[in-house]
Amino acid sequence: MSTGANRDALIDVGTSGARFKDLYLSGGVFLGGTGSANKLDDVETGTWTPVIRGTSGNPSVTYVTGNTGGMYTKVGDTVFIFFEVRWSAITGGGGVVYLSGLPFTRSSTTTPDGDRSTFDFYNVTVPSGGISPTCSAATNQTIINLTFTRSGTTTTTLPVSNLLNTNPGFIRASLFYKV
Repeated sequence: MSTGANRDALIDVGTSGARFKDLYLSGGVFLGGTGSANKLDDVETGTWTPVIRGTSGNPSVTYVTGNTGGMYTKVGDTVFIFFEVRWSAITGGGGVVYLSGLPFTRSSTTTPDGDRSTFDFYNVTVPSGGISPTCSAATNQTIINLTFTRSGTTTTTLPVSNLLNTNPGFIRASLFYKV
């Protein structure tokens, strides 16, 4: 305030040749406006470990540790995840396959339903009538459901028995979800 009046949006902090190194804030930062939608108050990155589960019994899995894992980036209430789960042997278990271990619980909001993604797989038998593999974070949980789209809008689940006991087998994908 050189003249006693506020100088709104007129002062730069640093320049391209004279940057600040670190900034520590006790609150958030408003980007592009002052409304609550413009406030960024949470950014986090980390790792997580996906685990193969079955709804009627968990299979015994020998994971390939160098190829099994996941990464995440959380920005505000949105989590972006990347993962691969790779096995050299898998036996037993039952029911429908799901993956546990997501780093954050998905919100209970079901709309917009934009958290679906396709997944890549190897040594997995496609269920009868299955066309397109789809994974999604389950509401109010830390799990990923794996399904296959059928013709039209119906889906079919992936039985644990469709994960072949063959080296290697894998499932991998990237997707996002809301917390």
